[in-house]
Amino acid sequence: MKAACCLVILCLFPITLIASEANEVVKDEAVIAEVKFEDIQLPKTNSSEYWVVRSEAIGDLTRLLTKKRAEMKQKRQMLSDFLLKIGKAEEMSSAKIEVPDDPNLYAMALGILDGLEQRDIPLPKNLPTWEELVEFAMRFVLYEGFVPMEFDGDEDVQKFIDVCKKKEEYAQKVRKDMRAYVNDCLKMWIYLGTIDQQSACKEWAVEMKLNAEKERAAERAAAVQERRTAALARQEEERQKKFADAENRRQARWNNRYTSDYRW
Repeated sequence: MKAACCLVILCLFPITLIASEANEVVKDEAVIAEVKFEDIQLPKTNSSEYWVVRSEAIGDLTRLLTKKRAEMKQKRQMLSDFLLKIGKAEEMSSAKIEVPDDPNLYAMALGILDGLEQRDIPLPKNLPTWEELVEFAMRFVLYEGFVPMEFDGDEDVQKFIDVCKKKEEYAQKVRKDMRAYVNDCLKMWIYLGTIDQQSACKEWAVEMKLNAEKERAAERAAAVQERRTAALARQEEERQKKFADAENRRQARWNNRYTSDYRW
């Protein structure tokens, strides 16, 4: 289960999506389960290969973290709207809610807890550090394979390293933002538990989602109707134009015939 433990580190922040996407390609979870990711040796830190692998891992992390950040921001807004709806927003803001450093809570907030349980992956006792997360992602890049790069001297390598570090700064910012959204969501969720409103919040969220889907469907239908109406209008305009052109040609022929037959 060592490999499974490593998978958990990835799942908690939510790079687990990399593994999920890989499973779709490999289509054999047993193969991934047998691989001991912790045994995959990273390149030496002073090598160009290390930074190529790290750069690709940071790119994967950034894409996934930005997606999760957006999801958590949306969840935070939904919880805030529900608190306003039930008239508890002010009371919640003044309540002193402590969020435990519990991986189960974070996995639940990120929407990955069910996936972990289905894969029988145990949660770690502590959340992973940034470096642990990056190193795991690097091992996954090595496992999946990557395209090497050819550098033109040490200066070229250093420029690439500088770019990688800049990318990493942004990825860490996204992770920090996401963590803040997760904490806000957990605070509100824990508070709702203290006033026995979690079930009501779930039901309201489902209702809002259904209503939003209906609105989107109505908007799509309206857009289709608008395009259909515009197409019919263009067809009618074209028909009128053809009729007018035909009438003009007929009138022109009549005029020519009249002036020819009755010319003085």
